[in-house]
Amino acid sequence: MILRRVIEHVKAHNWFAVGIDFLIVVVGVFIGIQVSNLNAALVEAAKADSYLQRLHQDVSDDIVMLEHSIPPDIHAHLLVCHEVEPPHRHILTDCPAPAGQIGLVELANSLIGDERLRGDLVYAVSVMNTSTYIVDGVILVAATELRDRIEEALSSPMDASR
Repeated sequence: MILRRVIEHVKAHNWFAVGIDFLIVVVGVFIGIQVSNLNAALVEAAKADSYLQRLHQDVSDDIVMLEHSIPPDIHAHLLVCHEVEPPHRHILTDCPAPAGQIGLVELANSLIGDERLRGDLVYAVSVMNTSTYIVDGVILVAATELRDRIEEALSSPMDASR
């Protein structure tokens, strides 16, 4: 339809009408591209928001798990109750139970006395050295800061740059 009108205007040497027809086509294509870009941006923003909400839930769950891990005083006491022989041999030592945890002594002694478990216990104590950061709260603090930043991003108004 529009091509036929353009041909008629060219044959009639009506350059103004040809220009208007051309302008209508260019503006139509431009508007179509802009609408498509806006739609793509909205889809991406919705995906980003969904990912942020899922990440927020995961981090919140991790924080709950970290807050309910081994109490720091018990963990610190366990780290004191072993020695390390070079290069990396961990040996459980005999030490008094932490205050208020006397029932743990009998349990620990029975576990240490079981030769089948002794190797696993020594390994567990050696692994505690690497988990000290969790007890010290480094990971908990980082997870809390991450959760706060995600909450801030979720509460900010959505824009096309996000």
